[in-house]
Amino acid sequence: LREVDDAAALSQAEALRRAVEQFVFTWQGRPFRLHASIGLLALGSGVRDWETALNWANSASQLAKHQGRNRVQQFNPADGALLEHQRQLQWITRLREATERGHFELFFQPVQALQNAAAGLHYEVLLRYRDPHSGDWISPAQFLDAAARYGFLGAIDRWVIQHLCAWLAANPRHLAQLAQVNVNLSASSLLDRDFHRLLQDELTRHRLPPGKLCIEVTEMVALGELGVSAHWIEQLRGQGLKVALDDFGSGFASYAYLRHLPLDILKIDGSFIRGIESDPINQAMVGSMRQIAAQLGLLTVAEFVETQASLDCLRRLGIDYAQGYFVDRPRPLRQLADDVRLRGTQDA
Repeated sequence: LREVDDAAALSQAEALRRAVEQFVFTWQGRPFRLHASIGLLALGSGVRDWETALNWANSASQLAKHQGRNRVQQFNPADGALLEHQRQLQWITRLREATERGHFELFFQPVQALQNAAAGLHYEVLLRYRDPHSGDWISPAQFLDAAARYGFLGAIDRWVIQHLCAWLAANPRHLAQLAQVNVNLSASSLLDRDFHRLLQDELTRHRLPPGKLCIEVTEMVALGELGVSAHWIEQLRGQGLKVALDDFGSGFASYAYLRHLPLDILKIDGSFIRGIESDPINQAMVGSMRQIAAQLGLLTVAEFVETQASLDCLRRLGIDYAQGYFVDRPRPLRQLADDVRLRGTQDA
């Protein structure tokens, strides 16, 4: 639009939006309406080139979609929501590059047995992104929101499963010592038939015992669509895998729905664990969780264990496993292979 001010541009954009909204077309006897999400950008100071202008206008239109669609959004560089939207779009580009150029790496965090010293080697696999410019390791907390919003969680899950299975197959001595490795799974993958097929194919291709792999799903994911989630969790267990419910206790309906989920392990949310040694209420709640888990035949894991006092308290309460910075911090998975080789050399 040439030689118009912001008000006139907004007016014309609204007129265009309304015109599109009023258009109706019919297909197979059913009427359909269209909606337009329009982004506006004033070509003035701050716009360096046409590529920047198009990117900013596109960001405004994408924000219009995410705020409900069928609306006009003007680009404002000081708009916090727009800046966050741009940040998330940048993350999607970086994540795509990460899967293609090796900027992801698998880490592990040990899980310590509290009641059975002969339980074997347990750990959880975690994902880290290595910034190609600074070399810093970045946790998924920085990019999971962007990945969820733009449908990239499934691609991340596939990358993790494929690389973990390949790594385990390449380290048979470690695999022989391994009792269980836990892997987080998003809702999109849990409910995706193709992902389940890929998981089975990877286990078969690398000849991995499925019983050593435990899939973690969060309480929010599992309880969101209970019947559907229960079906797909049963599919995982039918393949021989174990399933853990992560962040247990973070929701309000945990107890009511727990009996309807075919689980193996209950991971108690860290909000109940921090400072538990001096909090009798949390001790009572964690104790009740353990009792219910025992009635259902489930093992329990306490997350975010940060002190010896917390660990001792959890052991007294009968919790089966502990995980957290006091037990050990996350480290690159490749170090486990080095540890096994070193022990093998010492044993020889």
